[in-house]
Amino acid sequence: MSTPRDTSKLVKDFICGEILRDPDADLDEEENLFVSGQVDSVGIMRLVAHVESALGIKIPPGDLVPDNFRTVTAMSSYLDGLTRVPGS
Repeated sequence: MSTPRDTSKLVKDFICGEILRDPDADLDEEENLFVSGQVDSVGIMRLVAHVESALGIKIPPGDLVPDNFRTVTAMSSYLDGLTRVPGS
């Protein structure tokens, strides 16, 4: 099981390295990635495929909504909820 910090790092590292092509980018975890133009719908789908593989999860199609992926913080919270063990 990943921790919230691990999930945030996983998301940030992928966005910076694979989408922005700048592993050293200073990505604000609260910035709206869609409004800023840093991530588009294709980028989100690439990110979804990456986190599904890295975390061993499947994101339900109904959960692929902007609110779950708008910021690094939103993504991390959503993903941590999917990977949380019931009762923990």
